[in-house]
Amino acid sequence: MEPIQNAQLLRLYKPVGEITVLWGMIDHMVHFTGFAMIKYLGSKPDDHGGWPIMMGARTQMIDKLFRHKDFEILKEKWKFVYKSLRHLQDLRDYLVHGAASRYDTKKDAVLFVRIDRATNKQQKRQPEFSHNRTQMLVRFTTLEQAVRETEDLARNFEDLRREILALKP
Repeated sequence: MEPIQNAQLLRLYKPVGEITVLWGMIDHMVHFTGFAMIKYLGSKPDDHGGWPIMMGARTQMIDKLFRHKDFEILKEKWKFVYKSLRHLQDLRDYLVHGAASRYDTKKDAVLFVRIDRATNKQQKRQPEFSHNRTQMLVRFTTLEQAVRETEDLARNFEDLRREILALKP
């Protein structure tokens, strides 16, 4: 691997920017979908333990809300959306929270590096470490595919939310 050059950085702008903007829309869709379900049930977020901040906790709450019989007809659609979201989330996290650091010419790929705080569990196992360094090698072809998949995810999430809003109690 070699140092990343300006040419590779220029190739990253479009796909990374598109995924970042689309993910912002998806993040809002998670909120809107959960709130639409809570409103349909005639309840408030506090009735369900409060609305979580973290994406994973929000999707878990939506998953629990889909157990309600009135949402049964949309449960398969939700499973598909959720699976797509989980599939793309790691890549998105590296693109948004990581840094492009090296370039692999043979694979036409960029190495993204992240440094995250160690969890409490990790710190108990290894108290000498406060942070973890992880990396992901991302091919440019993977980025192009991820843009298309993220567009589909945003569209599918919006369709799901609209179908929830169209439900009649």
